[in-house]
Amino acid sequence: MVAFEVSDLKDDGSIEIVVISRDAYWFAARLTVLRLENRAFREVATYWNPGYFYLLQIHDVNGDGIQEIVCTVRNNDLRTVLSVEYDVPCALMLTASSISGQAYPWFGVATHGSEVWYLCAMSSEVTINGIDFEDINGDGTEDIHLMLSDTCSYYVGYDGEIIGRGAGSGCRNATELKVIPPLD
Repeated sequence: MVAFEVSDLKDDGSIEIVVISRDAYWFAARLTVLRLENRAFREVATYWNPGYFYLLQIHDVNGDGIQEIVCTVRNNDLRTVLSVEYDVPCALMLTASSISGQAYPWFGVATHGSEVWYLCAMSSEVTINGIDFEDINGDGTEDIHLMLSDTCSYYVGYDGEIIGRGAGSGCRNATELKVIPPLD
């Protein structure tokens, strides 16, 4: 186990535990939702990622009463798809009403993942080392603030659209954040 959060994901009075765990050899990792039923926890949802999970945050981003789950990960399988020599640092968002499948590029045996978005930092030099929530554009909806290790940051809307950038003292604006796979 890497981390866990306790929450009422669907605002229905049920208590869930969201756990991120990983294999000892970097592959694969999963997010599991456990629900307390009859004094025992039962697995109710699973999402797989081909590489480590790092950070886990739960927050009702769009204010609809259903929690969103935002995680940072590394994706080992993107090396071949994107023709890069590093495990790609990414962030993803799932909504508690739909958690299943596996992350792109779907080399495993699970179905396509139910993520709302999957964004990758296209650099071997950075990690996505922070997640926060704030309304930066004043529209009344929380935006997701992804902080990179090079002190650059991105602000992402509910749908995965990049709506702003921030730059700390070390930021050189060299890291591009891309939606993977590209949205149609």
